[in-house]
Amino acid sequence: MTPETAPTSLTPEAAAARLAAPADTSDSLWRHLRPIWHIQGEVPLPDGQPASLALDRLEPLFHAVGTRHERLRDGLIFHKKDPAAQDRLAVFDSGILHVESGADGPVLRYQMRSRILLACFLAPLLFLSFAQITIWTDKKPDTAASKTEKAKKKKKALKELPRHPIDIALGAPPPKSIKEREKDRAEKEKEPASTTPAFVFAGIFAALYLVGRFLEQRLAARLFRRALHGEEPGSS
Repeated sequence: MTPETAPTSLTPEAAAARLAAPADTSDSLWRHLRPIWHIQGEVPLPDGQPASLALDRLEPLFHAVGTRHERLRDGLIFHKKDPAAQDRLAVFDSGILHVESGADGPVLRYQMRSRILLACFLAPLLFLSFAQITIWTDKKPDTAASKTEKAKKKKKALKELPRHPIDIALGAPPPKSIKEREKDRAEKEKEPASTTPAFVFAGIFAALYLVGRFLEQRLAARLFRRALHGEEPGSS
């Protein structure tokens, strides 16, 4: 075995501590925030299957490009950096899998984290903040300097536009008069700034997060279950 995949005496608890972010899961707030981008679950082992055979069947899943892993006493821990698109676990950055004794027999328990899920969770908050900033700046009163600047731009823009002889010959309608353009500009300035794009993007990323959060959990459980039963050849 290579140094990357050689068995180690690291316990699942110690590996989980390495996988966990700041401090420990004892903090109540941290325990509530972790499920946002951490996925965990368990899959029962086939009857009579020892932990070593289960890990042998799971290990090929972590031979993908950009994945580094090491065997534990009863599990394995992995880290990914720039994984290939074909990697079926590419959405996860790191994780730990270990075999434990469950109520109905040995089970494979896993815990994995994903920065992609975290980004999808935070993106709606970012776009909603953009919307709030847009609303706030739209309601912010103009200062004397900004009013003077706007008046200069308005005066410069509202000039009589000459008609080109070709436009006249082709029968093109004349440009709007200064009065008409002043009216259009006044109506446009009265309209509030649109926050629709920000809300649309917030909704898109929120949907992506919800779909990804639950879909990836089911796909990971199915992938591990098939591997344990010898039905999954692993990633390449």
